Amino acid sequence: MKKIKAVSIVLFNLLVIAALLSTWGLSRILPADWFPPSQPLGVIEAIVLIVLFYTSLFSLHRMQLGLFPIPEGPIQYESWQRVNYDVYVLTYLLFFNPLIRSFTLPLPLMRPIYQALGAKLGPNTFPSGILYDPSLITIGSNAIIGDNSIFVPHILEAGQLAHKPIILGNNVTIGMRAIILSGTVIEDNAVVAAGSVVKKDTHIGAGEVWAGVPAKRIAPKVSDPAE
Repeated sequence: MKKIKAVSIVLFNLLVIAALLSTWGLSRILPADWFPPSQPLGVIEAIVLIVLFYTSLFSLHRMQLGLFPIPEGPIQYESWQRVNYDVYVLTYLLFFNPLIRSFTLPLPLMRPIYQALGAKLGPNTFPSGILYDPSLITIGSNAIIGDNSIFVPHILEAGQLAHKPIILGNNVTIGMRAIILSGTVIEDNAVVAAGSVVKKDTHIGAGEVWAGVPAKRIAPKVSDPAE
């Protein structure tokens, strides 16, 4: 992995400063007695400030993704896309990843957090796994995403960084600790067994059951009696 450019670090710092200024502005809207100037912050006040900071950071992050989305395919090191990606990675690793991997937030809260980070989640889908690059992940309705499963839309091979979206249909089941790599498409009602590793660019058909390392089909489509 090549080092992060200086311009990316500067832009990242500006983004954090903007989030802090936004937090300060939002805190001014609250009643004056929330933050007594002569007393240390209490627990409630500190929690409120943290929530305001993350709200501001989520908004700025989504604005960045809206203006400069993470592209599919390879990202060249000597390009503006790489600068944009480095800012994105710094924000994600320093602020969002610790939040996601803390395992302290209730599962229902993880859904809006992933959505705030750009993931497209259908009704009644509550990921209990880890979704990297959420803006490149689409999961349909009524999906079961097992504990500690990992979705990785990026791939780094021979020093080349690239991204491909991961797309899941409706009623898909992903077992705990399964790993889903970039470019994977999983159609409706399919099952990936616990602990499986689905290689990049794999296409799993509707109703199929896959398992293993690397994952292979172990049961045919339910609707296909010929198999």
